Amino acid sequence: MKYATIFFLIISIFIPVSALAQEKTGPNMVIAEPVFDAGRVDQGTTVTHDFIVRNTGDEALLITRVDTA
Repeated sequence: MKYATIFFLIISIFIPVSALAQEKTGPNMVIAEPVFDAGRVDQGTTVTHDFIVRNTGDEALLITRVDTA
């Protein structure tokens, strides 16, 4: 009886832990170069730069707003 109690106690601990390990983490945005310094730029000159954005999460990443400086 003592071993059965210990067995059920161990099982009741590991089942919730394994469920947490499989929990979704959501989207995760990774930007290799998050800041770009264009240096000195003459007025009227157009400067462009591509930011590479990767989603390393397990759900879709939705970008709803981008701020510029």
